Amino acid sequence: MKPLSTAIFVAAALAGGLLNANAQGKPKTGCGSDVSLVVTISGSRSAPGGYGLTSDGSGPYRDGTKGAAKVSAIFQVDNCTHDFTTNVASSTRAMWALLSDGDQRAWFFNLDRVHSVPVTPEGQSAAEAFAATHAFCTGGVQTDFNGMILKGAGTAAWYHDNYAGCGVDELGRAFVRRAGGFSLDPDDRLSFQISPIDRPLASCSVDPSDPACGASFLRVYHPDIDTWIVRSEPDARGSHRVWAGGNAGYVFVGYEVAPFEITAVKK
Repeated sequence: MKPLSTAIFVAAALAGGLLNANAQGKPKTGCGSDVSLVVTISGSRSAPGGYGLTSDGSGPYRDGTKGAAKVSAIFQVDNCTHDFTTNVASSTRAMWALLSDGDQRAWFFNLDRVHSVPVTPEGQSAAEAFAATHAFCTGGVQTDFNGMILKGAGTAAWYHDNYAGCGVDELGRAFVRRAGGFSLDPDDRLSFQISPIDRPLASCSVDPSDPACGASFLRVYHPDIDTWIVRSEPDARGSHRVWAGGNAGYVFVGYEVAPFEITAVKK
């Protein structure tokens, strides 16, 4: 397979909807302004042992950083998807996927609908009550006649976009399950499940059991109004795909065990 340049791959992927957890779906407005973030990815490529998704060891990724270290790190609120994206394609910064066949640079990730997760309490009793009784957890996905996700009344209301349920981890922390994907240089991708709302991979909307649709969800923790933490599920596996070029489709390679923890704080 002849590798594509990053620029060509991005254009082809967007045109064909290949960045399936991405927030390019229907043009939407009215949910507010995009949110600038400071992003921290646990671990480092230089740290010994294990596989996973890590930072480059050069500190946080700050939205709006200019020059050679240019970074885009935002919640995509303006288009109403609330996706969490970080892009270092034009940067000396990098993210790394430490995979079974070697290290690969990760230049972009899109974690689905992170900003819209309501505040999740910590402490076993509070978290269990949240997961059991909170209307966000029990209400599923609700849309209006235009297909827009409904939101409750009031400034503290949540969006009714819970497609994968809530849970409580072993430390008594509540979380909400989401999907997401990481794009690797030059044309590989790791996916953790597929978003059923915005723009799912075409084959996944027809046959969700397709192995390329991903094996594991992500966990989103929102412990306070300015902090979000995205962790992989225990023993999380991401489906590993390689594009055959342009819109010609992909080859499913297999699953990778890829643990990670990413923290986003409002800038």
